[in-house]
Amino acid sequence: IDALRTPFIILGDFNAWSPLWGSISRNHRGALIEDAIMAKNLVVLNDGAPTHFSSHHSFTHIDIAISSASIAPKLTSFTLDDLHNSDHFPIITTLASSTLYTVKPKSKFLTDKANWPNYCALICKLSNSNEISNNINAEAAKIKRIIRSSAHISVPQTNTRKFNAKLPYWSKFLETLRSTKKSLWASYKRNRSIENLIKFKKANALFRRELKSAKYQAFQNLTANINPNSNPKKIWSDIKAISGISKHNRIDFVYSSQGPIYNPQEIAESFASTWSNISHNSNFHANFSTLSSQIISENYQNPTPCLEAILVESPITIEEFDCTIRNMTGKTPGSDKISYPLLKNLPHTLKTRLITLYNRIMDQGIYPQDWKKAIIIP
Repeated sequence: IDALRTPFIILGDFNAWSPLWGSISRNHRGALIEDAIMAKNLVVLNDGAPTHFSSHHSFTHIDIAISSASIAPKLTSFTLDDLHNSDHFPIITTLASSTLYTVKPKSKFLTDKANWPNYCALICKLSNSNEISNNINAEAAKIKRIIRSSAHISVPQTNTRKFNAKLPYWSKFLETLRSTKKSLWASYKRNRSIENLIKFKKANALFRRELKSAKYQAFQNLTANINPNSNPKKIWSDIKAISGISKHNRIDFVYSSQGPIYNPQEIAESFASTWSNISHNSNFHANFSTLSSQIISENYQNPTPCLEAILVESPITIEEFDCTIRNMTGKTPGSDKISYPLLKNLPHTLKTRLITLYNRIMDQGIYPQDWKKAIIIP
């Protein structure tokens, strides 16, 4: 205890008895631990429930959760009622943290299930009823509204409700066996007869055997599909799924010069500030900054541009748009929820209108405000 830095939590099987953590009697080891707890001003977190089911078919209190006094008010500890295939009951100890901030996930369009003919028909109808605006920001907003409105009707969206993915080896049969085992365990606790204990042990053994068999079969199925040509991303996804590891990782906090940050909004601001500082002009070499300012301030005129320059400066054509969008991969949308598949399937009417907007942006050098925003997920 003297070697530990405070605050701390100590949990373990001490094989010690004391009324301090729920035992009806005290043994020599329990007395020694009691003295240490009193001398060092520690707090016992146990809820008084039995922590061990002994081979003598009795319940004992030999597992202890202890913490330093400074952190004890933030801790809650309770013992689970199910052995979970052990002879010790699991003890859950929770540290109360600051308010948890949850960010509601945004829905995405499931373009693989889209009704594209209906999508195109709706776009044509909405485009004809919305006049073209001379204001670049207004026209960009109109095009976005036309695409989004049509997609909402023609393309299903992802469900934003949270759910826990099941392990690939879990089944209804295992669920039934586990429920039976729990029911028999509850019966034994109500009436501690040898007959009830035997029934529980048989049910528990059956559940463990079937669980092991299901895990083995799932592992066999996983490895059978692995070969030199397998997709590494798919392999790792399967391995994580069979291990019970969630696909999505979340940043719970980041360190800063002012200490750890927990609020997602503040974490995002910290990232933005960091990237902004890194890319700031002040980080460039002085000679570069001077030369850059000098070139920008010059009124550049090229009376005889080369053919490549003329082609670059010429208006964007519908053929160039089709060629470019066709080679775009991925389905991740921006903040407007418009992904590449939605743009690839635009009808000719709106495609022409969008290209006209692009050319006006290039001519005037004015970009829609919404196009200057991006969602970054670290």
